[in-house]
Amino acid sequence: MTDKTTRWHAVRQQVGGRFGGYAAVGALGTLLHWLIYAGLVVMSVAPVIATSLGAVAGAGVNYWLNLRLVFRTPDNSFRRLLKFLVVAGIGLLINGAAVWLLHDVNVWLAQLCATLLVLFCGYWMNARWTFAPHASR
Repeated sequence: MTDKTTRWHAVRQQVGGRFGGYAAVGALGTLLHWLIYAGLVVMSVAPVIATSLGAVAGAGVNYWLNLRLVFRTPDNSFRRLLKFLVVAGIGLLINGAAVWLLHDVNVWLAQLCATLLVLFCGYWMNARWTFAPHASR
């Protein structure tokens, strides 16, 4: 193999492995999110409010686990936390908008679509900005 090929495989393995870890951590945060969402929807709370409260709780779990396990960032600076909160806020808006657009079709399908959309958008933003090696600057 050439140097370029070897480097490409190493990058692909790191990114693929990191995305897998990010998805696993996200699954835990999502489980908490969905449990809160389901409980509140069953209690007749508006779906957008229910999903927003669930998303906030899930974001807390996601930040800590991504910081320590996925991106293995020793720097827990306030600036990094603020960046994560900006990304989480964007995710919250994407999540709320997707549920608002789709909840008349089916509240569960709406939340599933929102979850998948936020997973990919959130990974892209966190990997490139929040937890990037230069992110604490």
